[in-house]
Amino acid sequence: MKKVLLGLAVLASLAAVHAQATQFWNDTMQSYPDGCITTNTTVWFAHPPGSLTANDMLIVTSNYTSGAALDGKRLRVNGLNNEYAMRLFDPVNTNSVYGGSVYASFIVNASFVPSAGKGTYFANFNGVYPSSPPDGTSATNGFQFSGRVFEIGNTNAWPYTTTAPLTYRFGVANALGDPASATPGPQLYVPIDLIKGVDYQVVLKYDIDNAVAYLGVNPAADSITANSNWSGPTSDTGAITNGLAGLLFRQRTGGGTVDIRDVVVGDTFADVMTYSAATSPVLVATNYQTVTNYAGNPALLEVFATSFGGGTLNYKWYQISGGTTNPVGGNSQTYLKSSLAGSDTGNYFCAVTNSGGQGALSGTNFFISVNAAPTPPGFTTKPAVTVTSGTGSTLTLSCVAFGTGPLSYQWAFNSNPLTDGAPVTGNPGDVSLVAGSQTPALTVSGLTTNETGNFTVTVTSGGGVSPNTTNATTAVTVLLPTAVTIAYLRSLENANWQAGDTTSLFIVSNAVVTTYANTTSGTTSSYYIQDATGGINLFVTGDNTFRPKMGDIVAACGSLASFNNGLELAINAANSYQYYVVTGNTNLLPAPVVFSLDLTNNAGLMETNLEGRICMLTNVAFTVAQPASLTANYNTYVTNNSPNSVPFNVFWPAGQDPDMQNRTLTTNFAYTITGVLSQFKSGTTYGAGGYELIVTRIGDIQTNPPPAVTDLTAKLSGQNVVLNWTAVPYTIDTRGAYSYTVLAATNVKGPYLPLASLAFNTTNGTYTVTNALQGTRQFYRISSP
Repeated sequence: MKKVLLGLAVLASLAAVHAQATQFWNDTMQSYPDGCITTNTTVWFAHPPGSLTANDMLIVTSNYTSGAALDGKRLRVNGLNNEYAMRLFDPVNTNSVYGGSVYASFIVNASFVPSAGKGTYFANFNGVYPSSPPDGTSATNGFQFSGRVFEIGNTNAWPYTTTAPLTYRFGVANALGDPASATPGPQLYVPIDLIKGVDYQVVLKYDIDNAVAYLGVNPAADSITANSNWSGPTSDTGAITNGLAGLLFRQRTGGGTVDIRDVVVGDTFADVMTYSAATSPVLVATNYQTVTNYAGNPALLEVFATSFGGGTLNYKWYQISGGTTNPVGGNSQTYLKSSLAGSDTGNYFCAVTNSGGQGALSGTNFFISVNAAPTPPGFTTKPAVTVTSGTGSTLTLSCVAFGTGPLSYQWAFNSNPLTDGAPVTGNPGDVSLVAGSQTPALTVSGLTTNETGNFTVTVTSGGGVSPNTTNATTAVTVLLPTAVTIAYLRSLENANWQAGDTTSLFIVSNAVVTTYANTTSGTTSSYYIQDATGGINLFVTGDNTFRPKMGDIVAACGSLASFNNGLELAINAANSYQYYVVTGNTNLLPAPVVFSLDLTNNAGLMETNLEGRICMLTNVAFTVAQPASLTANYNTYVTNNSPNSVPFNVFWPAGQDPDMQNRTLTTNFAYTITGVLSQFKSGTTYGAGGYELIVTRIGDIQTNPPPAVTDLTAKLSGQNVVLNWTAVPYTIDTRGAYSYTVLAATNVKGPYLPLASLAFNTTNGTYTVTNALQGTRQFYRISSP
C-alpha cells in the first residue's frame, strides 16, 4: 500500500536565556579541546576515591544527525569505562551547602542505551565527607552520593511488543535504588519515554533538609506535584548527609552512555532553567514507525518529541486512510490499538504542543499494516529444547508466536499449569517462584531440584481459526552445587576471559584469605582467596559484617561473575543456597609468585595461572612524584627495565583499609611490592593495560634493601642438587618479603645465569637443580631480589 506523506511543520524560535540570581556556575563544555576532561581544565577533576586520573572521561565533538540534537562539544560519560569527574560548587573556597535545596541542570543525549531493565547512575551530588563542616579537603572525599540520576532501558512488555527500540527513561534515587545495584531499593522514574540521539534537559533537585531528590525532564516550572515531567521525592533515605559539595559524573560498567553539555548549578530553579516554554520550539525526533501484525493482536505507535523548558507536552494522533485524515487518539505519547482490525491499516501522524503554545507535527509515515487473513498460531522463535541450571539460580524461557489474535499463553510443568507467585510444584522444599506464566516469557527464581522436568508453553488463538493451539517443550535439569578447585573455575572462562557458566553453583573449600582488608565499600565484601590451585575474588553482596582476617580459611558456595574483567565467586547473602563461612585460620600464607611485567602480554597465562594469586613485583620505580598520601584509595604506576615490560598499575584500597590509611609513600623505588594480581578495566578489554596489583598492607611495599644471603648450602639428592638458605618469608606477621634469584655458572667467576626467581612463605629458602650431576659442573649463587 502506498504511504501518504505530509510535510513536517515545526513552529520554532530561539530559546530565551533566563536571568540568573544565585547561580554557582554554568559550563557549556564548548571551550575545552577534545580529550580527557581533567587535563583540559582545572575546575573538573578526578574524584578522589578513584584512580585520580579519570583519563577515560572525555570531551568529544558530537556529530548527531537527529534534528532534535545539536552538534558541539560534549562530556561523554561512558558506561563501558570507569572513574569519576567532579566540579565543586565553590572551587576556590571549597564551600559547601548545608541547608535548603540545590539544583543542577544539563542537556543530555543518550549515545548508547542500556538493555531493557538495566542501567546504573551516571550523575549525582557529592556529599561532604565526613558529615561535618569542610576542613578544606573533605568536600572532595568519600562516596556519600545523593540524588543519583540513572538511565534505564525500557522494557518491551507483552502484549505491546511493538515498543520503539533504543528507548529509555531517566530515574532518580537518593543514595540507593539504582537498577544495577545487587539489592536495589525503590526507583522513581520520570514518566516520559526517551530515545537515543535526542537532546533533553534534565533538572536534578536535592532538598538537603529532608534528604530527598527530585528529577525533571524538560520541566517548565518547579511545580513538582503538578508537572508530570517531574518524579520525586525519592522514597529511600540512603546515606543521609548534612551537606553537599559538588556535582559529579560517574562511569560504571552496565550503564548507558550519555553525552552532556550546558551544565548549570545553583540554589534556585530559575538559576539552572535557561529556557522558556513560550519561546522553546517543539522538535520531533522520530518521524516514522511501522507495525505489522495479525488481526486481533495489539499495535503500539510512539512519538518522541522534546522541548527544553516546554513542560508537559500535549499529543493528538491522526490516521490517514482513503485520502481522509481523522483524529484517532487522545493526549498520549503513544497510540495503542489493543485489538487490530483491517480498518486500522493506514498512515498515522501526531501533533505535539508544549505548555507555552509552541508545536510541531510528526511525519506521516507512521504505518500500521494488518493481516486480516485467518492464520493458526505458530512459533517464530521457540524456547530452548534443553536447559541446565544450578540450584538457587533463575530460569528464563521465552518464545515469539504469530497468528490471528488475541493470542494467549500458558506455561506448564510436567503438564501441570503454572501460576504466578506460586512455586512450580507443591513438593516439600520447593521455594521456587513463578512469574510470567501467561506471557511469552516465563521466569522461575529460586530453582531447586524439584524443577528438573519438562516446561511447556501452549499458545492459543482467540480468532476462530483451526487448529487454534500450538506448543513447545523445554527439558530442564537443575544441578546441585559442585565442589571444585579455583583452577577449575578459571578453566570456565570464555574466549574473552569472562565468566563462562554464570548459573551453576560451585563450592570452594580450604581457601586462604590473602587480602588484609575489604577492598570495596557499602553492604558488600570483597576479599581475595587462594587454594592450592589458584586465586579468585570472593564477592559477597548484602552483608556488611563479613570481614574475615588475612589467613582465615573459608568455604563458600556461589556462582561465577566478572567485574572489571576479573573473575569472582559471587555470593548473594539473601540466597539460601549460597553461603560463605570461616572454617579455620593459618599463619602460612601462599608463597608469592615473582611476577615479571612482560608477562602481561600473555593473556592465557595471566588469566588461568596468575590472576587472583599473591604476586610480587621486584626492583620497580614509581612514576609519580613522592611523597604520596595514601589516605584515600590510591593508584599509581610502576615500571622497571624488564624487556617488553609496560607501566603497571598498583592500587591501595586505603578508603577501606585501616593499614593503609594516613600513610605516606616517601620513595620512588621499591625492592619488592607484594599483593594480589587483579584487573581494573571494565568492558570487554583485557590485557597489559588492565592488570593491577592490589596492596593491602603498607609493609608489603619493601623499600629497605634485602639482607644478604650468608648460609647457602648444597646437598646431593640422587642426581639432583638441593640448595638451601634462610629467606625472609611472606606471612601475616612478617611483611615485606623478598624474592630470591637462583643463578648458575660453569666457572666460579661467572658469568652467572638465572635459573629461577622465587619467594617463600617460610624461612626455608630452597631450590632443586634437577639432574645437576649429569652435566657440566655448576657453581651457584643466590641474589635478592
